[in-house]
Amino acid sequence: MEQVGLNPYVVLYHDVISPQESAQLIELAASDLKASGVFQAKGSTFKRLRTVKARWIKKEFNELTKRITRRIRDMTGFDLKEGEKFQIINYGIGGHYNMHKDYFNLTKIPYKEVALAKHFGDRIATVLFYLSDVEQGGATVFPMSGYTIYPRAGTALLWYNLHTDGHCDPSTLHAACPVMVGSKWVMTEWIRERGQMFIRPCLKPSA
Repeated sequence: MEQVGLNPYVVLYHDVISPQESAQLIELAASDLKASGVFQAKGSTFKRLRTVKARWIKKEFNELTKRITRRIRDMTGFDLKEGEKFQIINYGIGGHYNMHKDYFNLTKIPYKEVALAKHFGDRIATVLFYLSDVEQGGATVFPMSGYTIYPRAGTALLWYNLHTDGHCDPSTLHAACPVMVGSKWVMTEWIRERGQMFIRPCLKPSA
């Protein structure tokens, strides 16, 4: 495990997914990729934040996804019974994800969306698996801290989106730089607050 930085806390795990596992996940996703655009409202218009293709896959889909779920649990200590599915994402040439934060900040979510979001809680942490190398481009960057992480197949990036007191950490603002040459494959697991109350209890900011 390599510590990228402390503010925000970001670590990089090496050799946590094998080439065979990566190939199987890519093959699984490639059969049913869908365009996945994320938009941000800006006045009366919407700005596209992401240009990629993706597929959502249940953690219990097959033995491979179950094995990776156990691996994430061992890496992070978090309970993964609740929360989101895996998302396998492909960035082709020019594929990117503009500056964004993974947390929702539930105090600012529209009323009609609050119930579902609060059922699982906010995104306490993100685990990003790199399933492929990228010949040029495709780095993950955290501009407020100056971190730059280049994709390397078999590695996984972990960061916490929330402080120990449960408040959102704006320093986790990050982006996926455009792919210039090659193709980038990643798999993301967003770990939600639900089920973590005894694993990572809400503490004072100084704890």
